[in-house]
Amino acid sequence: MTNNQQQTKYIALVISILIFLSLNFGLGPTTLFGMAETMQNLTHYYFGVGTFTIDYLMIALFPFFSVLLLTKRENFSFIELITNSFKILICSLIAFSVGLLILTKIGKHENPLIPEYLLTEPFNLYSTFWIGIGIIIPFLLKNKTEQKIIEIDNIGQKSE
Repeated sequence: MTNNQQQTKYIALVISILIFLSLNFGLGPTTLFGMAETMQNLTHYYFGVGTFTIDYLMIALFPFFSVLLLTKRENFSFIELITNSFKILICSLIAFSVGLLILTKIGKHENPLIPEYLLTEPFNLYSTFWIGIGIIIPFLLKNKTEQKIIEIDNIGQKSE
């Protein structure tokens, strides 16, 4: 492991710690309530999805997870780390959106006294579950592409 890679890993860890501290002690709750109002105006549903410290920790560890995506590479740059972080972020946003879409179907109450626009989590840590799925998706896609590259190399070696 080169010195540059070691520095990149330390930078990713420091960024993760700073993101966690800012989400847990400041930006997280205020951003969440702003998003809830915007989502309610767009979808006409109020999503009763709670966030926990573990959600903030998982979001803050995006740079660390992107380092894990690059572990088998001998050389990687800071730009590759950032692009992998964005891949994980996009996959998590898509997975969380799918979770909210599913919540519109299963989160409705049977009690007629509760308004239909109020949707609640079907189980505790629902948001954590969908964020975790979003984090896992890039790892699954990476393994598939690596296997295809190995298969292509094997085919090329057999034909020679």
